[in-house]
Amino acid sequence: RASFYIIRNVGALLEEDNQDGLAHFLEHMAFNGTKNFPGNTLTSTLERHGISFGGHLNAYTTQEETVYNISDVPVNTESLIDTCLLILHDWSHYLTLDPKELDEERGVITEEWRTRNNSASRIRNQQMPVLYKGSKIAERDVIGELEVIQNFKPEEIRDFYYKWYRTDLEAIAIVGDFEVQKMEQKIKDLFSSIPAVENPTPRPFFDIPSHEETYFCLATDKEATASKVQV
Repeated sequence: RASFYIIRNVGALLEEDNQDGLAHFLEHMAFNGTKNFPGNTLTSTLERHGISFGGHLNAYTTQEETVYNISDVPVNTESLIDTCLLILHDWSHYLTLDPKELDEERGVITEEWRTRNNSASRIRNQQMPVLYKGSKIAERDVIGELEVIQNFKPEEIRDFYYKWYRTDLEAIAIVGDFEVQKMEQKIKDLFSSIPAVENPTPRPFFDIPSHEETYFCLATDKEATASKVQV
């Protein structure tokens, strides 16, 4: 078995205000059409080999990074290994971001936003501006703003994709039962064709300012089922 990862040094903190939520939206779009796997064929191709979406095929987005993975893949078939590498290759630079697929995914992420809009998240949203006062970390909660999710233009998510989803901000990690040098050569042969971005925008990092005074937050919600004090 082997597990395949593409790890991006990119997350919600790199979004502009009109892109709030698009890093997470891009994560979804990686499963909705790429150069070599149009539509939903990426998922269906892997499922024919017992690699289930959600179980062995998944991704996550945080404020600082985005990671895609194909896990627990049988390595006794060379063509399946090559397919997994080709998927990582497409994730790197070749998402199609078809407007029709974007519009269909708006509803999926809107529902995810509504599901997350519970007492715990509302309390957290009250705490963030205090815990991370003076930092952009206080402004980005990954899921984003519903107004942006439902109304952004296709070129806005493409701008984010091509600005930040680039070779100098990503790593390929593969772990499993295979010959290391052979796998490394496969990666070099396949990924070397992806163009590097000329004059790339420097990747910013975001500190939390130090402070002398004590910050205090009283966060409440009508649906909260417990009380808690934290220092």
